Amino acid sequence: MSNIEQLLSVPMYDIEDQGFSADVVSKIAKFNHLRIYILTILYTFLAVLFIAFFPVLTWLKVIKTFIYRHIYSTANFPLNSQVLTDIVSQPAILLTLSMTAIYIFTRLEN
Repeated sequence: MSNIEQLLSVPMYDIEDQGFSADVVSKIAKFNHLRIYILTILYTFLAVLFIAFFPVLTWLKVIKTFIYRHIYSTANFPLNSQVLTDIVSQPAILLTLSMTAIYIFTRLEN
């Protein structure tokens, strides 16, 4: 047995961390809290800018019309080529779907 093998075969002594682990966990928790706070402010600011510079109310009316025309007009919702054409032809619907997907994927990170 070499000297290294002999040293590795013996269990190590317990090391006192003197509050190091608790300090690291505390710093990580503070960082995550600050990160969530900053992201919430950023999302709010971006939403206000988006609403200020884009015709959101018009887009919401288009989405409402689409929903009433395709979902509430029939008992079931067959996804046919006409529905897909309507979805792709409306930038408001595409934008809403993409923003929803971005929001969901950023929240899945947590």
